[in-house]
Amino acid sequence: MHDREQRANRLRPPDTPRTLPPAWRRWRPFFRRSAQLELDDELRYHLEMRTADYVARGLSPDEARRRALERLGELKRVRDACLHIDRSRERHMRLIETIATVRNDVVFALRTFRRQTLTAVIAVLCLALGIGATTTMFSVGNALLLRALPFPNGDRLVSLDRFSGREQYSGVAVTSIPDFLEWRARSRAFDAMGIFRPGSMTLGGAEPVRLRAARVSSGVFRALGLRPVAGRLFAAEDDRPGGPALVLVSRGLAEQQLGGASRAVGQVLQLDGAPYEVIGVLPGDARFPVGVDVWRPLVLDPGAGWGDRGYEVVAALLPGVTLAQARDDAARVAAEMRRVQPRDDADEHIAVSPLRERYVGAARPAFLLLGAAAVLVFLIACANVATLQLARTAARHSEIAVRTALGASRRRIVRQLLTESMLFAIAGGGLGILLARWGSGIVGGAIASNAAPWMRFGVDGRVLAFTLVASVVAGALFGVVPAMRLAGADPGDTLRSTTRGTARMLRGRLHRVLVVVELALSLVLLVGAAFAVQSFLRLQHIDPGFDARGVMTFQFALQGPRYDSASARALAVERMDEAIARLPGVVAAGATTRIPVGNCCSRFSLNIEGRDFPPGEVPVIPGNMVTPGFLHAMGIPILHGRGFTDRDRAGARQVAIVSETFATTYFPGGDALGKRINMDGALATIVGVAADIKQERLIDGPQAEFYRPYAQHPWDNMTFAVKAPSVDGTALVRELRAVVHEVDPSLAIYSVHSMDHILARATASQRLYGLLLSVFACVALALAIAGVYGVVAFYVSRRTPEIGMRVALGAEPEAIVRMVVWQGTVLAAAGMVLGLGGAVLAARALSHVLYGVSAGEPLLYAGSAVMLMLTAILATWVPARRASRVDPMVALRAE
Repeated sequence: MHDREQRANRLRPPDTPRTLPPAWRRWRPFFRRSAQLELDDELRYHLEMRTADYVARGLSPDEARRRALERLGELKRVRDACLHIDRSRERHMRLIETIATVRNDVVFALRTFRRQTLTAVIAVLCLALGIGATTTMFSVGNALLLRALPFPNGDRLVSLDRFSGREQYSGVAVTSIPDFLEWRARSRAFDAMGIFRPGSMTLGGAEPVRLRAARVSSGVFRALGLRPVAGRLFAAEDDRPGGPALVLVSRGLAEQQLGGASRAVGQVLQLDGAPYEVIGVLPGDARFPVGVDVWRPLVLDPGAGWGDRGYEVVAALLPGVTLAQARDDAARVAAEMRRVQPRDDADEHIAVSPLRERYVGAARPAFLLLGAAAVLVFLIACANVATLQLARTAARHSEIAVRTALGASRRRIVRQLLTESMLFAIAGGGLGILLARWGSGIVGGAIASNAAPWMRFGVDGRVLAFTLVASVVAGALFGVVPAMRLAGADPGDTLRSTTRGTARMLRGRLHRVLVVVELALSLVLLVGAAFAVQSFLRLQHIDPGFDARGVMTFQFALQGPRYDSASARALAVERMDEAIARLPGVVAAGATTRIPVGNCCSRFSLNIEGRDFPPGEVPVIPGNMVTPGFLHAMGIPILHGRGFTDRDRAGARQVAIVSETFATTYFPGGDALGKRINMDGALATIVGVAADIKQERLIDGPQAEFYRPYAQHPWDNMTFAVKAPSVDGTALVRELRAVVHEVDPSLAIYSVHSMDHILARATASQRLYGLLLSVFACVALALAIAGVYGVVAFYVSRRTPEIGMRVALGAEPEAIVRMVVWQGTVLAAAGMVLGLGGAVLAARALSHVLYGVSAGEPLLYAGSAVMLMLTAILATWVPARRASRVDPMVALRAE
């Protein structure tokens, strides 16, 4: 055999390493290249045998070796193929071994959970609450902030608004057609620009239907990058005066009313009593503005007035142009317009903001705060489960010590413990997804009640990926430290004294630190919830200035050829008013252009007789056109002078009623009666002063506003307020529809709501913040108290021999109770002190979102801290009472 090895080494190729001595072959598996060495040895043996055979046949050694190489083929290629097979087999075996190991770890973890079912259930529920809260808020943020706009140019879309430089930009569209035409002509940063105005139209038929509509220029669809499902879009010539009556419809309307998208094109619809030809159908999700079903051309008349600013502008940035560059370009355009076209209110600035901000700008601060609260709940849940894991691992100290003594490596033990933690996390994540599916729709719908169709609040692939990552992070957060700590324990010390070793682990700082952190974070959430609830309660006690009890409202529109004249609109409203007033149970009724708090606001530039305002500082004041019965129906008192009467009609003296704040702001001593105001070139005499009301928002302070008789200024879109406190709402609505149908069968009423509903909707966001923060705070408090209870209870169970010895030596039960309760009290006090700093920061952030609260409210801090302290003490009371009843004989036998 030795001679054969020598011959093989002589015959080996030059690049082949020498064969290891036979005595070393048993160690080949521990060498990195063992498989290659074995293969080289085998190939050399075959080469030697073949060469020897040829030499025996009479060939020279060199010729014999050449013939042997030809017979065996290219050795390197054969060796590489064999090595590839060996490595594939090795990878496969490692994979099988890994799967088997993971399977064994999972099976062992499940057996452990079965023995500790209550502990496993508590851990999974804690994680489900934390992951569910976080996933819920992420799903809402995914819909609001991450999901792409459903337009081809969605990443380049911006909105442009004109606002006065002496006022802070509030995001309200104040654009006019002349403004838009100047912007489009002077701008250099935009690929396309369009202007639009939302509204509504009535689709005629046996049962008239009110549809959301919009007038749009052709540039809107170019900016969005939309293509029609059928037909064509508006062209530039459709924006010119005198064009044909054309409309585009949504895919949903085409399928519901017109027999499908392809059949809709070419049909003629009766909208507001006039014929319109359908020339195209738009995609379902890409409805812009939100919820619109009918689009008609917006005539871009250069002679339109600068004062009509109820329009909005959307534009697409040129490729490569940033938002900052677009804003610089808009500032340049505004400066040029101020210089070449001075006007009374020409202190003009142009705001450029991403189109997404139109939908989520107002909800962003609240979402970020609620998201932060959800993250706090998640951290509390992780800390709670980490505390629970520490207690479990302390109880398994002897088990791990025995496994270590029998040869288990630290890595193997850590992997086993982490497997258990990950199973907890995955189970909690799965249950958290179920909670998120339920919660995301509620939270998302409340935060964005007028959400766009593409804002679908729910669980999608991105949310599932987030939940998976959150579960893994949670498993790592609460699993790594206990696993490393337990795996690093000295098995000899543990086996010599299991009780003392466990007690040492339990008396460590980590348990107490985790519980203190839980309590501190819980206090932050408790204070936040207290502020939110206090804000909502204060909002409920705001006096809106009117009486909403028993008031039903509905909207209607007097549009189309039949109502082109002011007299026709005034006559129709007068007939409705008289018919509604005759209904049984109706106390008062009246119409207005804008219902308080509901759909604010129309603003007008007013000049006041005898007052000279500098250029650019003419007051812009909210105003409403109302019928004589409106103030009475809403319970708005007249403080001075008189209200409107039937004599205040077209052709009579122009009159007005102003609010109390209007009178005190613009007239010395509030003496406004007999003074005159100028609106649209017509002087109106002030005949009454009415009490202030909350016209725009409940949280706003008193503001100047005025009322004009509807008969002198008949608008087309109106809202009726009907006070009938003794009539059932459903029956009243049915009678109101009948009245409107009797006046004009082609009219449709919509947005039928009680004033109580409108007020509730006005406070819905504050109510949501209070509800969610309260839920988060309650969950956090429950988790933290469970952590306190768990640590103290486990502490008591592990110190049972010591407590039994104390009792045997004469300790009173009250002293045992005080000793145990004191431990929980110290933890609660530490958490309270640590959490007060975070609570102050949270209160400062909430004061910018919530109404009527500030960070300096000591009673809210004190109340939250006292609640935390009392519940923590209560959580320690049960294990303390159990400790005081320990039988010393039983405890000593256990020892």
